Amino acid sequence: MAAAHLGGVAATTALLGAVFLAVTDALARLLPTPQRLPLAVALTGTTAAFVWHAKIAASAGLCRHCARLSHTALPRTAEPF
Repeated sequence: MAAAHLGGVAATTALLGAVFLAVTDALARLLPTPQRLPLAVALTGTTAAFVWHAKIAASAGLCRHCARLSHTALPRTAEPF
């Protein structure tokens, strides 16, 4: 029952997405491009890339920190040959 409901929601969402894409495509062809739109798109993309990089870098730094802590916290039972 839940799978059928979820399938219906997915189909409706796909249909609405196609309709909105067709409508916005038609409007985009009729309306002129705003003068500052390319700059806004470029700045938005740069900001998104910076935020993504900051999140990944922080996560990777924390991972390396935990790895160093776990490595130094392990007791040495025997020396390697």
